[in-house]
Amino acid sequence: FCHTQQLVEEHPLWYVDSDYGKFLKPHVTLAGIYKNGVQHFEAFWDALQLEHDCELRSLKHIADFDLPLDPERYCQEANLYFYYYHWIYLKKRWSGSTNIYKEGLIRQMPKKIVPLSKLKTIDMDLMMLYDEFLT
Repeated sequence: FCHTQQLVEEHPLWYVDSDYGKFLKPHVTLAGIYKNGVQHFEAFWDALQLEHDCELRSLKHIADFDLPLDPERYCQEANLYFYYYHWIYLKKRWSGSTNIYKEGLIRQMPKKIVPLSKLKTIDMDLMMLYDEFLT
């Protein structure tokens, strides 16, 4: 739902302006991150920023609609997903996002959404932990 909101609101990371109008950026996908076998940090970073924005929107909906979800647990799982993007970037592969929700990994995550500034750097110790659970 929140990604749809981003599209409807024409979030700048989804669209690129051109002489012909607005178009979806082609690189905000895993295929865009590894176009022609080359890693593209800008595409990775744009995708991660979109996910971060989406999770912040979701947290707002949880509060606004008094949804029966634990916000701290939701934040831990969202953070797990953010850091999973780092792992994907390093490994150049997608293990299947449902495979990442291992209790041992979740417990290691902060109970508040990690700021984007912290996500700009890849935590290699954390990536080693991901390796333990995902490989």
